[in-house]
Amino acid sequence: MEESFRAADALQTEVELDLDSEERQAAIDDWSLCRQNYREGKARARARMVEARNKVYAQKQRQVAQYTGEYTNGRRTLEQFLEALIDKYYK
Repeated sequence: MEESFRAADALQTEVELDLDSEERQAAIDDWSLCRQNYREGKARARARMVEARNKVYAQKQRQVAQYTGEYTNGRRTLEQFLEALIDKYYK
């Protein structure tokens, strides 16, 4: 995606050179808006991915804390504790 965007940017620059000053400025303004929208969309997508990853990590932390509590309270043996972790995260 980044490579395509850079290629389009280079082509846009070539097009702008063939325009008169008023058309060139309009093309520059339009392209500037497109670049800004692209950067903002990319930032939002990255933020959503980080948020989703953090939710998954937080859920795993809660589950491990629960299993750890069950082990330390004597409701699970060490073998059961490790088995629960393996079943949850590696199967």
